[in-house]
Amino acid sequence: MNHEYSKNPSFEISNFKPVSRYKAHQISEERIQLYKEKHLTKPDESWHIEIKRGVELLNRNLFDTECNVSEIKEMNRTPQKNYSSRFRRCVGMTPREYITQHRIAAAKWLLKDNRLVSLNIGDIGYRVGFERLHSFSMTFKNRTGYWPREWRKRHRLRSEI
Repeated sequence: MNHEYSKNPSFEISNFKPVSRYKAHQISEERIQLYKEKHLTKPDESWHIEIKRGVELLNRNLFDTECNVSEIKEMNRTPQKNYSSRFRRCVGMTPREYITQHRIAAAKWLLKDNRLVSLNIGDIGYRVGFERLHSFSMTFKNRTGYWPREWRKRHRLRSEI
């Protein structure tokens, strides 16, 4: 990556100017990769192999719309019984909470990047793994207290002051 934000993590992304929709999609892809590198849980050697594999599978597929707890358990060939509680003991949250927390955090990261204003809310929701705009908006509202559009607007106003 040769973008200024990857060289200098303290550079304020709200200072960037908007770009074309095509370029915004490219940047959002790069931002998602950067999010994965910086913020996703790395499996611990002390964890049971099923949990380590589950975290690795989640991290690899987290922002795909098909990624869900049942799919991860199936890909991992893990019995349904007690998996979420075992996962919580190691990671600190259930697989469903892990998925939701990281999808919302990544969405906030994309929403605050002023270069991506050409992407609509549905594009951003889909980019972080929500298949439907309604489920993205409701989950975002429940987690943050704001609708995605409202959060984006409030953040932009704050960064311009």
